[in-house]
Amino acid sequence: MDDLWLLTSPSYFGFEGINPLSTWFCYDKTRSLILVLLEVHNTFGERHVYVLKAGVGEDHTRPEGVDHQWTFPRQFHVSPFNDRSGYYVCAVSGSSHPQSVYPNTPLPTIRLDLLTSDRQSKLTAITRARTSEPLGVSSLLTTLIQHPFLLFLSLIRISYQAAKLHYTKRLDVYPRPEPISPDVSAEKSYEAVANPPQEGEAIGAGVGWQPEGWIHLRSKARVHEFLEARSKTMNLTITLIPSNPIDVRRTYNATDLTTRTLIIHYRSPLLFVLLFVLPSPTHTLLLGSKAERLFTVSDEELFLEVFEPQPRTRISGTQRFRKWCLPTTLPPGNLSSPPVNALDKDMMWDLEAILVIAGYYGMEWIERALYRIFRARFVSGEEPWNGWKRLDRRRVPEQSPGIGSMRSGP
Repeated sequence: MDDLWLLTSPSYFGFEGINPLSTWFCYDKTRSLILVLLEVHNTFGERHVYVLKAGVGEDHTRPEGVDHQWTFPRQFHVSPFNDRSGYYVCAVSGSSHPQSVYPNTPLPTIRLDLLTSDRQSKLTAITRARTSEPLGVSSLLTTLIQHPFLLFLSLIRISYQAAKLHYTKRLDVYPRPEPISPDVSAEKSYEAVANPPQEGEAIGAGVGWQPEGWIHLRSKARVHEFLEARSKTMNLTITLIPSNPIDVRRTYNATDLTTRTLIIHYRSPLLFVLLFVLPSPTHTLLLGSKAERLFTVSDEELFLEVFEPQPRTRISGTQRFRKWCLPTTLPPGNLSSPPVNALDKDMMWDLEAILVIAGYYGMEWIERALYRIFRARFVSGEEPWNGWKRLDRRRVPEQSPGIGSMRSGP
């Protein structure tokens, strides 16, 4: 690769607004296009890159005037009103190297057609460069004056269209799934998830995850501290493998030669939060792994053994708070709770644990309340706060093929 050009909507003094797509054009030393990178963004701050190679996997036929065209399966959650099934058809025009045709610089156009899983047309989006001029004082000042209005107008327009689709067209909201891991072997370790990506050869992966909040960071720190000591007392090796490539892969080794190993693949740092806020590792395994598919373990019995608390007869105040926050009826009716959580430092009242528990359930309550106030709707059975119900019975949302999650009636 010798040169790289970017077609995007720039940020304005740090404010990026809603920028669905940034397109990177990669050229070799002969100024020939070799790669097109589609960097797709969603409103959750996540990013996914589709890697399109010039001359590789292109469609056999393409419209007149189109330089390159690819059809590939969808993997990333963008619109809340669509699942991740279906295909993209990406058509690129005007992709010649800018300096190779100077002074008539090209004006690239990116056309994306969204197809359903049976390859029926569903939506078309076009990004095109209308002008191309060198950056100077005049053009810079014009951009600085005009750009903030364009950013805020885009935000208003998208919000208006979203409200129209939800309240007028009756399209329900799909909850946000975790991005696809760039580690293919790690991705294969996960079980089937709700809102799965389209089957087919993946040509990209997630490159941007949501930033971790205070609750995630404190829970993660507590789990890491616990596993550091636990691996030595139990004389075993514990490996944590995240989907997020920016996150650190951690391995805790015992001092002696070990024969037992526990490997945990996780999609989200919510794993650490569940270990901290739920009463037992059994609760975490059922909700986080079986119901929500957030993580997998190499050995379930060893996982339960690692996070099993020390024997105790009197229940702690922190554990009482955990049990009080749980739903009154859990699907496994005989699911019991130990007197303490293995991560607690104080045997009666762990202030940090109480703050994390209150924060976790408080945010869940606020989210649920806001949806009720605005009468917003998730796809039936996929509400974020109904994980325990999904464990008991996975519901299939009513869908209209090719349209999304349509609800009939009032």
